[in-house]
Amino acid sequence: MSGRSSSSSNKFVSTGNFGDFGTVLILDVVIFAAILIGFHFLRTRRSLRYFFSPKSFDKNAAVENLPNNTSFFGWITAPRSISYERLYELRGLDATMHVYFLRTMILLFVTILPFAMAILAVNATGDQGVGGIPKLSVANIARGSQRMWVSVGCGYIITALALYWLYNGYRFFAQFSAYENQKNLANNYSVLLRSQTPIHENPAPGTNVFINNAFKANKLRRLEDKRTKLLQKRQFLALEQQEKGRAPLRFNFLKCHKVDELAHVDAKIHKLDLKIAAIPRPLKQAPASFVTFPSISEANNFVNNVHHPVTLRVTKAPYVNDVRWASFGVSTLQRNLFTALVIVATFFLLFFWAIPVAFVQGLANLDALGRQKGLHFLRGTTGWSTIPRGLVQGFLPPLVLIVFFSLVPLILRKLNTLRAPQTYSRLDRLVLVSYYAFDVVNVFLVSAFAGGIFNIIAQLRQHFNSSTVANLLGSAIPAQSDFFINLLLAYTFITWPLRLIRLPELFKRYSTIRKGKTQTERTFYEQPVPRLYSLTYAIELLAFTIAISYSFIAPFIVPWAILFFVVSHFISKFEAVYVSVPQNYGRGTHWNSVFGCAIAGLLIGHFIFYSTLSLKGFPESAALAPASIATILFAIWIRKTFVKNNGQNVPQDSTSNNALLIQDGYRFQTSYVDPIIDARRKNLTETENRILSNELEVGLTPNDSVRAPEVGTAAV
Repeated sequence: MSGRSSSSSNKFVSTGNFGDFGTVLILDVVIFAAILIGFHFLRTRRSLRYFFSPKSFDKNAAVENLPNNTSFFGWITAPRSISYERLYELRGLDATMHVYFLRTMILLFVTILPFAMAILAVNATGDQGVGGIPKLSVANIARGSQRMWVSVGCGYIITALALYWLYNGYRFFAQFSAYENQKNLANNYSVLLRSQTPIHENPAPGTNVFINNAFKANKLRRLEDKRTKLLQKRQFLALEQQEKGRAPLRFNFLKCHKVDELAHVDAKIHKLDLKIAAIPRPLKQAPASFVTFPSISEANNFVNNVHHPVTLRVTKAPYVNDVRWASFGVSTLQRNLFTALVIVATFFLLFFWAIPVAFVQGLANLDALGRQKGLHFLRGTTGWSTIPRGLVQGFLPPLVLIVFFSLVPLILRKLNTLRAPQTYSRLDRLVLVSYYAFDVVNVFLVSAFAGGIFNIIAQLRQHFNSSTVANLLGSAIPAQSDFFINLLLAYTFITWPLRLIRLPELFKRYSTIRKGKTQTERTFYEQPVPRLYSLTYAIELLAFTIAISYSFIAPFIVPWAILFFVVSHFISKFEAVYVSVPQNYGRGTHWNSVFGCAIAGLLIGHFIFYSTLSLKGFPESAALAPASIATILFAIWIRKTFVKNNGQNVPQDSTSNNALLIQDGYRFQTSYVDPIIDARRKNLTETENRILSNELEVGLTPNDSVRAPEVGTAAV
């Protein structure tokens, strides 16, 4: 960011001043206010009253009683009256745990604030003559000074408070997870069997079970997905033709004239029907089956007693809507091969993305680079006034970094899809962990060390020895806190508030109005927005890692971390109540990954503490090692405790009458039917559905026909 203060060659050169920081803060607040004004204007428009109205995840849950305050701060005040129990009814456990996680982070940093301020006071009274924001960090403490014992002592307290609040979050999750397990759902009666070959016999002899096999039909699934989208588009076009009284037209660039769009879509559907009919029948079975038992106890006993890891793997069935059926068509060898390739690709991508991170750090340290040979043209930035310098070196770098990393989630999701996870929630957790690791390595560690090196590169050229390098780097790393504060401010005041306006959906909504589309299509874009919590979790965990790490060595970041989580909490709760629904209902399974990443973030904070203070000539920083060991033991203990308690919360049968048990379990006998079997039935006439039910041939075209595959088999 900044202005430089003169210093001797063995002292750190200050990298940021409060004038530049004030410029960035004011600019961020102005943009934040502009976003809120625009959001209020859009939200109060009559044409968008349904766009921002309350929406329900569960069709049976009433939304009429939800508060819908359209005042300027109504998006903050209205959701406050929604309890966690009510939020759980509306949006499920995934959304509830996300909002509670943000509340936990707020309480965590509020409670550690007094101890962080104690460290800050010790740093501010140091004798190194460092100016600006770095004066509030250990960069202002002399090498080997005993003042650093204050950081060690407060580090124990901060670690204890972090573990306490993470334990509180896990206890909340255990409570709602136990309630979730008690629901009478199909997965409580079913198990997933994965073997080397397709299963044709009853895996539980002597027990009445119902077997539903998965099929290797990925090509057919892709074609059916395309056909479903085209049918939806055809529905919109047909309604448009009915309302306007004429056929909708589209411009054909190849023929250079307008054509009937409805006929064009019909032709595409017909071509897809031909491709679907050409797929050989019957479909090949995948080596995976869902077995539904008549009672919960029988399903649990089968999971606990059947063990054959080589030829047969038995697990509890995932939630019905969480199953990724396409993954069952991938063999174990293919899955292992793709997993290895994805790991290698992610590794190379990790280092490739360090290039834009280094560029951003160069942008944040233009005046430092201006001292290097061949880059003297950048020296002019030193003489800039506060506003342009704060804009270029404080405001722009975090935004550039956010833009660079906006493509990373898409790439990681595509890569992790190749690993063929068998549930959507598992795919989300893979993306969450990989994106978090990606952010920690590049956004945090590379930025911290690269920015630190940029700050001291001029001094290293003059005095290059191990003592000088260690001292300068030990001061430069904590001095990077100003960059990370600006990053948190960019998320707090710009990136996160833009989620309120929902620009992509809003553009689609207005484009349909401008093009004169039907009310049905306009209403379609007013539906709840599917939400992937893995992406927001990863960024919030990155903020936690940065803040908890710098709370030990540069605690001025803590108040801004509190502000980040407060704004994120209000926005996320508003979205959960009024805007979005979980795209993949994982029943709170994200929390296990979130907890693991939070523990990793705390350990990374300890590593930054050890390395920084060791570089500052204070090897006594190893006195915090017991806190790291306690953190690891805590993570092991809490997972074992939760698994034990969760095992005791297994839902029990509602009755001891065997006849009722069979009837109870068989209510779900078709819950795990492979959707590819029923894909065509959703779009056929009543007569065709009746023919399919009798497993007769149905003519799709005069020359092509398809036989419906077997739906499922009962076995004794």
